[in-house]
Amino acid sequence: MHINRRRFLTRGGAAAGVALLISPAVVRAERILTGSGRVALGLTPADRTVLAFADQIGSGAVFTGGGVLARLNSNLTAPLSIRVAVDHSEWLIRSFNMLPFREVYASGNTLQWVQKGAAYSFESLDRATYQQAEADRVSGRSIEFAHDAVSWNSVTRRISDPHQSIQGSSLRLSRLSTPTDSLGQVRQWVRGWVEAANYNLEPDSEFLQFHQQLRSSDVSSLGTAEAISTLVLSGLSSLAGPAPAVPVHSILAAPMVRECLPSLTGEPVAMGIARHLELVRTFGDQGGSTWLAALLGENRSAAASVVALSEHNFGTAFHVRTSVREARKVWAKLGAEPI
Repeated sequence: MHINRRRFLTRGGAAAGVALLISPAVVRAERILTGSGRVALGLTPADRTVLAFADQIGSGAVFTGGGVLARLNSNLTAPLSIRVAVDHSEWLIRSFNMLPFREVYASGNTLQWVQKGAAYSFESLDRATYQQAEADRVSGRSIEFAHDAVSWNSVTRRISDPHQSIQGSSLRLSRLSTPTDSLGQVRQWVRGWVEAANYNLEPDSEFLQFHQQLRSSDVSSLGTAEAISTLVLSGLSSLAGPAPAVPVHSILAAPMVRECLPSLTGEPVAMGIARHLELVRTFGDQGGSTWLAALLGENRSAAASVVALSEHNFGTAFHVRTSVREARKVWAKLGAEPI
């Protein structure tokens, strides 16, 4: 097993539509949350490998976030997060030698990797911090979206949805907090649409109102063109697979994006969208990597800039580097010089 903070694996998978198609799994979830039964969450062999690793190094392993809703709704390739309580001296000494994965991105106490087409985020916390994180999850403190607080406990086999992401027959995209800075709001807006695609979430009326407010905002009040463009491309790189038109075009059709993105890519957004259609027809839709290949074209300096800025300012280098790596393969097939 080899760990390298700057090497990444392939992302893949399928994403369902933002307008939720009512499925037996969602109806089942509603019954679960109003009852007392345990949940046999649909886990893949890769998910079980992650869970076994968590049980080896700590206790109280919980899957968190939208990936829980996705697994409940039979989307087995959506990104999945796991949190575990460990003693850090034990973690430092033992865990890296026990990792059953070839290449891992390490940032602080979080590990990220791709296995069998799904992206994983693994957070190890000392027991006091773990307990505080669980309390914050339930209370909503420092939580951006309602689905961030969803969890599935591997011991009790119970799902917790303290902020009602599951409502009736829909999975809801609902904000619990608003960033105080304008650029933070742009990041949250992009993340909301991307996760609506990844986890099959339906935006609620408040998020749609937030969307309209940002669309009508003056670009100069939100941040620099470079920063906004980087947030958009970083967010799109997180698409776990073929995404429906609604969430992606909700981002790309925004006036601020159409104004800012060409300053980085060197061409109109419409040209990138047209190229995306051609790439999908030729090579298939791989989600984030296909969008990066389409929007960046052969612009090597723009791709390098997005990676550097996302890593330095936004903490999203894992998804960006992974998608750029896959975009290189697309450019190579097209005969373009790889970045």
